[in-house]
Amino acid sequence: MKVRISGNKLRLRLKQFEVAAFRETGMVTEKMLFGPEVQQQLQFVLKKGDNKFVIEQSGTLIQVYVPATVADRWTSTDDVGFEEAITTNHRSEIVLLVEKDFECVDGNKEDNVGAYPNPRMSESAS
Repeated sequence: MKVRISGNKLRLRLKQFEVAAFRETGMVTEKMLFGPEVQQQLQFVLKKGDNKFVIEQSGTLIQVYVPATVADRWTSTDDVGFEEAITTNHRSEIVLLVEKDFECVDGNKEDNVGAYPNPRMSESAS
């Protein structure tokens, strides 16, 4: 899962195998390891939840809950993504954008492993 943060906007981009895992298990996780201890890990978790979007932060753990109906539709269709403004417990707003990750047009093979075929690349090939 690629994580991009810009101000109060959180963007999560999932590769094909991550979308499949999210569909099957209801959860996908990304960690950044600063050290071996749990408190030295920055962790993002995307989970299927109940009826509303929720984002929670506790220490170095950020959990994003997406309604199961939204998650199921997104993972079983060609929909590229979804966006939602979420009010936190502290009355601030975070804009969440969750998308399927497409191949980079620059041809970076490592970044493209497991990504969805980029429609722009197939258009230029024709």
